[in-house]
Amino acid sequence: SIEELDDMINDVLIDSERNDKEYKQISEENKSIRKKYPKLAMIYENENPKELNKEELDALITILDNELKMKYLVFYKMFILGNKEAFYYFKRMGIIKEENEK
Repeated sequence: SIEELDDMINDVLIDSERNDKEYKQISEENKSIRKKYPKLAMIYENENPKELNKEELDALITILDNELKMKYLVFYKMFILGNKEAFYYFKRMGIIKEENEK
């Protein structure tokens, strides 16, 4: 169901925030950039700053690129978890048999 998928996504996000070094590093980089460029925080708060300079635009591009990397890290973990669940499901159903079960 949608609720189960939402729970799985939240679990993977929480796990990534706590245990994935690469995810945490990227997240910290984004926090640092937002702190350095307060106008960028306005964008995420649904306010539109009137003008961003080149340095702020470059920082925004970095944040967006980092967010995409973080999403792909989460998608990868979800893919692995899904495959793991499918393997055990297929094994229980007798669709997959181990070498010594033939």
